Formats: sequence, C-alpha cells, structure tokens
Amino acid sequence: MRLLLVLTTMFCWMFSLSAQARTQSIFSNDGSKVSVMIFGSAGDSDALALFDSMTVSAETINGKRTKRMNFDHNSGERGFSIVCVLSAYINESGSCTLILHAGSSTTIDKSASEALFRSTELGEVERLTAAFKVPGDSIYVSNEGHLRISIGQRDGAIQSFEILYR
Repeated sequence: MRLLLVLTTMFCWMFSLSAQARTQSIFSNDGSKVSVMIFGSAGDSDALALFDSMTVSAETINGKRTKRMNFDHNSGERGFSIVCVLSAYINESGSCTLILHAGSSTTIDKSASEALFRSTELGEVERLTAAFKVPGDSIYVSNEGHLRISIGQRDGAIQSFEILYR
C-alpha cells in the first residue's frame, strides 16, 4: 500500500511538471542560492541541449548518462554547479539541475525570481569557455527563454561569461 502511494505521488509530481514549465526554480529562503531544474522528455531538447553543451566527459551508470560540473572562482568561492542525468533507454529524456551560489559575481533577487552569474576575471573566463562548447554568443538558451548561458565578446576576444535566469 505504501509503495502504491509513493508511486502515485511520483506520477502526479511528474505529470504536473510536464504540464507546467520545463524550467523551474527554487530560491533559498536566505537568498544564498537558486536551484534551476531543466526537465526534458522525448522530443524536448532542453536537458539534452544543456548536457551536450558541456565539454566534460559523461559517465554511464545504470543506463543513465551523467555529466557533472562545479565551478569555483579563482578565490575558491563556489560559483555554480551543474548535474545532468539522461536516460539512455528512453529517448535521452532526463533532467539537469543548475545551482547558482550567491557571491562576488552572482546576484540573486528572490522577489523578482532572477539570478545572474557573471565573470569577467582573466583566467576564469577562459576556464568557463573551455567547460562549454561555444558556437556563438549563446551557449545555451532554454526553450522557454528562462535560462541563458552566454559569452560577451569584444573585437573577437571573449571578455565575459554569463548565466542568467529569469
């Protein structure tokens, strides 16, 4: 009986996610971080596109391909973390979670449901652009446009790296 209740709850939760936006956020009460969840099912490219934009190698565990990335500033302060898990069996469906940590280069406005990570530090920008495939100014944009990962260029040189959620 308990298993049935758990399975029913999970089904309802998954159905509600698919019926709503594919990009959801949770802002911490103290404003120290925001977690952005990107859901993808068969035919929805959001999670797969973010997974593919990351240059780190994937691990395969129990039929799921996983990529993990933690970015720490030159100062040692955590900037953000990304974990993507895709099913190898169900048409690459899965999810990614991006956690932005408040700090020197991240502003989080809970009341406006916005968060911005921006780095212009020499060395950091190079590490960030090496961690992603950079086809142009936009590295990743969610289908709904709520999440954007991009770079800023000047005279062909990359000057900044930005993650914006709104």
